[in-house]
Amino acid sequence: RTKEKIDSYFNVGKLQPQELLHQAIMNESLDDIRAAIKLGANIDGGIGDQPPLLLAIIMAKERSAQELLDQGANINIQYSGKPLLSYMLRNNNYK
Repeated sequence: RTKEKIDSYFNVGKLQPQELLHQAIMNESLDDIRAAIKLGANIDGGIGDQPPLLLAIIMAKERSAQELLDQGANINIQYSGKPLLSYMLRNNNYK
């Protein structure tokens, strides 16, 4: 996609790149995850300090989680003093 197509698709100006990333995670839109990162979304930072990978884990968005890892998300990051993997195990979302 060209930048213009990405901008028009996301209605840039209404949503910030981080919000776009969270929306793409929820929709499990891998192309949109990559586009949001390209537009400047922080792959390890999040809305309310919640890492995007944690959102994918909690919401059982396995394809989104894998794409974030493929794009370089830090699997060792912690949230509320716990490693992200503990949330995955606690929620029993993945096999």
